[in-house]
Amino acid sequence: MFDYLKGKLVFKSPDRAVIEITGIGFSVAIPFSTYERLPDLNKEVKLSTFLHVKDDGLDLFGFITVEELKMFKSLLTVSKIGPKIAISILSSISFEQFREALENKNVDKLTGISGVGKKTAQRIILELSGKLVFDEEKGIKGTAGESSVINDAVNALMTLGFNKQESIDAIKETGIEITEETKVEELIKESLKRLRT
Repeated sequence: MFDYLKGKLVFKSPDRAVIEITGIGFSVAIPFSTYERLPDLNKEVKLSTFLHVKDDGLDLFGFITVEELKMFKSLLTVSKIGPKIAISILSSISFEQFREALENKNVDKLTGISGVGKKTAQRIILELSGKLVFDEEKGIKGTAGESSVINDAVNALMTLGFNKQESIDAIKETGIEITEETKVEELIKESLKRLRT
């Protein structure tokens, strides 16, 4: 029903945000990882959303990145995992850390999360291992020439000590239209401004 919400951020807390769109305030449950990256109040924000239908109502969940939304949806496919535990997991570890925990079958990494016991952690690993694939460059892929510009910028940022996902997110946030003629130096310069704020 809702793919995303884009509007003015009028309230934020570690577990909830309110976005005003044409005079209507949408209350959205969010993980802490999204809260950390929200803009100041009264600034525009865009959240990818998931509508959870219950017998007694509707709950709207929001995420600052598509990757967080993918992780949330994947967790909901695990038996006995509901939105509350899924949000708790998202609030505790990044999707890169989560994927690593799955790949390495690291039960201890997951049991350190509130609401996740050993059996739940084992079930998550069993049901999602090998199935959870994140397209980290979604939204910035293009032609071979455009991809080369992106890859060069990402590699340069990683050389400066930033991880791959941070670099990709920063490139997206520049808003620069990437073509084969885009200067890698300009892309790196603008990305660094966001990474160092």
